[in-house]
Amino acid sequence: MRFSLLLALYRLAWEPALMAARALASLEKASGRDLWPRRWRLAERLEADGNPGNTVSNTNVTLWMHAASLGESKGLWAAARFLAEDRPDRSFVLTTNTVEGLDFLRARVRAAGAPARWSVALAPLDHPRVVRKFLDRHGVRALVLFEGELWPHFVGETKRAGKPVLWISALAPRAPRILRPVLQGLDWTLAQTEAGAARIRRAGARAVETGADLRGLHYLGERPQRAPEIPDARAGIALVSLHADELRAILPALAGPLGNIPLFVFPRKLDSLPAFRAALEPLGFTLRSADSRAARQIVDAFGLVGETLDRCRAAVIGGSFAPHGGHNLWEPLAAGVSMAIGPWHAGQDYLVKKLAAAGLLKICPHAPDLAALHARPDSRTACRQFVETEERSLRAGLETLRTRLDRLLA
Repeated sequence: MRFSLLLALYRLAWEPALMAARALASLEKASGRDLWPRRWRLAERLEADGNPGNTVSNTNVTLWMHAASLGESKGLWAAARFLAEDRPDRSFVLTTNTVEGLDFLRARVRAAGAPARWSVALAPLDHPRVVRKFLDRHGVRALVLFEGELWPHFVGETKRAGKPVLWISALAPRAPRILRPVLQGLDWTLAQTEAGAARIRRAGARAVETGADLRGLHYLGERPQRAPEIPDARAGIALVSLHADELRAILPALAGPLGNIPLFVFPRKLDSLPAFRAALEPLGFTLRSADSRAARQIVDAFGLVGETLDRCRAAVIGGSFAPHGGHNLWEPLAAGVSMAIGPWHAGQDYLVKKLAAAGLLKICPHAPDLAALHARPDSRTACRQFVETEERSLRAGLETLRTRLDRLLA
């Protein structure tokens, strides 16, 4: 009763928000001006249009697959491509909450061809009427949620329409008891870890299995073919996806005696560049855009992590030296570098335990010892062996997903 009341209050809170959003979208359309950040794209989310003129064919079995943002969208795309293999009778509606995720998915769909099978959209607002309209427009036959995206009305309205809901690469929610009615509506869950699966079962979900972190499919299954590394060139350390509030913890490591080790700092958000410059320029760092050959760089552009890791022996994983849950370990793993992560890494629990046990990752309670990290033996061979084993695990998880989905759609 208490949980149902909380969801009812959630729904009631959406009513005035929905009215305000509709009014704002109408004003934007009438004035031709942006009255809200463009990334919100209110009209698109409200009307659930997605990609006008690119709605998938209702003659096929249409799967709605949803992920939060860019990182999750990469794993979602790899899973969708697997489910599309040898199944020409299936079509897909892929949604995400962010413009960055939307752009990634649209680019992949264009590159893949067969546009009649694929539609890409920003996710509809989690309101019953909006979700119902989305389901009807696309003729959705099943919903597949990725990682942490348990939107109550996505699940509830899909179930009311008599369609199955699956949750893959699932992370145990922080407040599982509050989400009990949502979890009870799931037909099948593939959790990342056994501990996560146990928590999800205790919260009321049924048919929960343990699989893998399917985000790794993008980084391991679609590794770019680069030229072989020159051993002596792999001398740097990359500090990836750092938040500004992690600088206090990281600065002692950067100020230590590191000799000529190249250092590359990647801010998580480029709007925090002023804070990074103020903290790091006194230590000899310069913006990459000002000097791409500098030995100490603040990398002030996106899309450069992969090529930079090819020049590095080690990587420090951001989002873990302040309570952000830790960020992507898959890309450094695929690059074959030694890794260090801070104490806040619950969001990466699946890989952290495996990599630490394999000796490829050091968990640091405080600032990482960069000199010691750099002095570790070259880890490319060990990383490659780990990746081969992990790819088999990821493929097994996808096979399980395909089998369960086929049964639910039969």
